[in-house]
Amino acid sequence: MSRIGIALSELGQLAKPLCVIKNKGARKNIALIREICAKYKVKTIVCGLPLDAEGKATPMSHEIERFCFELEKKSGIPVVTSDERYSSKEAEDYIRQTKSKDLLDAVAASLVLQEYLIKRQQGENK
Repeated sequence: MSRIGIALSELGQLAKPLCVIKNKGARKNIALIREICAKYKVKTIVCGLPLDAEGKATPMSHEIERFCFELEKKSGIPVVTSDERYSSKEAEDYIRQTKSKDLLDAVAASLVLQEYLIKRQQGENK
């Protein structure tokens, strides 16, 4: 993971891309994410979980789960994961249509968040 896409949802219904931060190691990443969460009064953090095509965990999935555990512990904000399969592909399609490559990871993050919000409304995520 070389970049981390950040997205927000103000009303819990519509996700929007915010920014992309470069991976600077877990400690610095958590500090940056905590700053963003404080600034925007975030109540829940949704992290994309990279699963394989069959929906099974990968070595990167386990790394992300460890990161999420530390993030929740250090931020005091609940952290949940949401399947991020195909979010980058969907983001690339969106970027291709809009010609805006700068926000690729933020757009992918907003797609992961949007999928989580939809499932939460349908009662699949709690």
